[in-house]
Amino acid sequence: MRIGTRNAPVGMRRPHVPAGSRFAALGAPLNHGKNGSKRQAPILIRIGMPRASSRAMRPRFSVLFPVVLALATAACVADDDGDEDVGSTDDAIAASGDLTAVFSTPRGDGQDDLSLENAMLDLVAKAAPGSRIRVAIYNWTRRNVARAFLDAAKRGVDVRVVLDAGENEDDDGKGYGPAVEMLRDGLPKGAVTLCARGKGSCIGDHINHNKFLLFSELTDGSKNVVVQSSANFTKAQLGQHNNAVIIRNDAKLYAGYLSYFQDLRAQRLDLSYNRELEGKRVRTFVFPRSGGDTVVNVLDNVRCKKGVSTIRVAMAFFTDERAEIAQRLVDLHERGCDVRVAMRKAGNGPVDASIIRRMKKGGLDVGLYPFESGNNIHSKYLLVDSPYETAAGVSRRKLVFTGSHNYTGTALRHNDETLARIEDPAIFAAYAANWETIKAQTK
Repeated sequence: MRIGTRNAPVGMRRPHVPAGSRFAALGAPLNHGKNGSKRQAPILIRIGMPRASSRAMRPRFSVLFPVVLALATAACVADDDGDEDVGSTDDAIAASGDLTAVFSTPRGDGQDDLSLENAMLDLVAKAAPGSRIRVAIYNWTRRNVARAFLDAAKRGVDVRVVLDAGENEDDDGKGYGPAVEMLRDGLPKGAVTLCARGKGSCIGDHINHNKFLLFSELTDGSKNVVVQSSANFTKAQLGQHNNAVIIRNDAKLYAGYLSYFQDLRAQRLDLSYNRELEGKRVRTFVFPRSGGDTVVNVLDNVRCKKGVSTIRVAMAFFTDERAEIAQRLVDLHERGCDVRVAMRKAGNGPVDASIIRRMKKGGLDVGLYPFESGNNIHSKYLLVDSPYETAAGVSRRKLVFTGSHNYTGTALRHNDETLARIEDPAIFAAYAANWETIKAQTK
């Protein structure tokens, strides 16, 4: 995927676009926030195919994007401490009808990438007066993001938030961090719910690890908008690989997420919650579940065909409690699937060395991310391009599974989590290109 205006400085002039070029210029610097900070430099669009670093990958993931928006921005926003934080963004946004994929893609040199955060701020800025915003998120320290939601509330938007209480406590445990206190002070009483079961769970008994947003109506005409992300609203997340899918105009999916949001607010313990939220091209699996493993079930449906079947994993956390997933990946490799993994190193968060050893011993290509660079992996997704068996039979499918769900025991049995399955060739191709970028940074 070719990207123009890499690291474009804020306020740069609109680029010249030659006649007949496959690039088109969009936008200009936008002002957001009370300090008038500029967020968005010119954008270039190119319609084309993602570039794969491996020749073997090209024929398998070469799906033409209906439109690929290359977002090149330099941003200046208030960071968690109230100082000015300058970071560059040069990742891509892939749009396919009512689906949009957004990625934060740090280069592996310690630089932040504000692409995903800026996309969320853009949605909040477009929330129509009288509309509703619902947010369920694990950790929130970004004051500039809190201000954006408070500004929306001042425009007449009904904003409600569900957070993990334990993760958002201040250092002395007597209150909450500045961003959360801003929300509590600036929104109506009862608008912010802080779940406290276990370390901060609402339905489970460990943590509320969710990362989703709901918008009932935007000023661009979109309605029933669901955002499923892998990112928290924190400074640390800006330096980590993350992703989000924006789903517009899907009333059924929106209603499912809204019902789940209400269940989170109700805070009733249910370790067998295990819901499925159905939409047009998205189905979301909700945790905790008391038995079985959703990811193992997915892998069990794959029917390997040599030269066709590919499986890609980008994973932040992977522990022994989910060793069955690692074994399934090895089994699929032995059956002829091309299986490759990009993940964190052992000890870099909840990552067990035995999982890595099992996959490498089984012949898998496992790339380990060098977090010493100052950047890291926080995405949690699985890509399946293969003949795939369902009750309707076997057919080739291109499936993206993404969300807040890590491959850990707590994510499966104890946390409030979501894992969305998206079926769309352009969105799949965008994730495949993003995986190649992450894998190229691993060792």
